[in-house]
Amino acid sequence: MVDRGLPISNLNNAAGGNRSNVAWADDPVPWFYGDNFQLAGGSGSIYSIDTIRTWAVSTAPNVTALQSVFNTGVTLFTGTGTTLSATPASLTITPTAYAGAQNYQSFGGETRFIYQLDFTGLSIVATGGTTISFGVEGTGTDAPSWYNHASNAALSGAIPQDSADDLMAEYSWTGTIGDAPVYSGCSIRMRTIRTGSAGTRDRTSTCRCSRPCLSRRHWPCWA
Repeated sequence: MVDRGLPISNLNNAAGGNRSNVAWADDPVPWFYGDNFQLAGGSGSIYSIDTIRTWAVSTAPNVTALQSVFNTGVTLFTGTGTTLSATPASLTITPTAYAGAQNYQSFGGETRFIYQLDFTGLSIVATGGTTISFGVEGTGTDAPSWYNHASNAALSGAIPQDSADDLMAEYSWTGTIGDAPVYSGCSIRMRTIRTGSAGTRDRTSTCRCSRPCLSRRHWPCWA
């Protein structure tokens, strides 16, 4: 229905300013990042969405370790407007990698592991033209930030990029499942830029907000 796979080109630090792959979190947790996609067709087209697949990046070397760190759960949130709600789903977490068995590389050069998350049994019904918003957050006792994987559509290589706009949306959340995450008014543009001087890590993407992000107490973090 909507296909945006992992990037196959311009991976990791070797790509320099053309790096396509990033992993974003927010500090402090449990604010988090998500995305959206638009269903094709008009209001006469009716869709039933059973599965949403996303990817996450972590220092955890296997699924057991990942679930141990985020021991209170990994939650999918969905919605059609600026407010999301926790969406019941069956979750399967699978270790994966880029083509050629490459792992994610942090901007400091460290290896990070990629996990594919398949949320199934959703039964989300919507008509053509509807924009479906979603986000994923992992929580746990003293857990670190949850890093959602993303990539720049134009730099990712010859793969489908259905309904991509090169933006990730930030959601404010209290951390309580019963409370709805709300779009913060801040979107991260997946455009690679180089900042600093030789010897400092590059920062990818810029923050396009209705107000300056750095004037807030919530800071975008990149793995």
